[in-house]
Amino acid sequence: MFRLALKSNNMGHTDTSAKAQTHMALIRGILFQGREVSALDIMKINGSMTARSRVADLKKEGLPIQKRMQPFTAASGHRGAYAVYFLPKEYLAGLHKE
Repeated sequence: MFRLALKSNNMGHTDTSAKAQTHMALIRGILFQGREVSALDIMKINGSMTARSRVADLKKEGLPIQKRMQPFTAASGHRGAYAVYFLPKEYLAGLHKE
């Protein structure tokens, strides 16, 4: 009989590895510039497919990251949407006043 060994992924816990911290710093830098960033952008920048987790970690730190869904139509005709993350303009304006 085969037994599956399930590896814990620390659901709900912030990844404190150096790699995750570097990815968070890159995302934070983009957002602080007032730019929007999608999971695809993040993957192209640092090769990581964990954009949603890193954004969640940044939210836990107190960043008011917002999300909008960007619709698309694939070459196959399939329609979908992907998340684009950004910081509210009001928040960014407050940063520049300090």
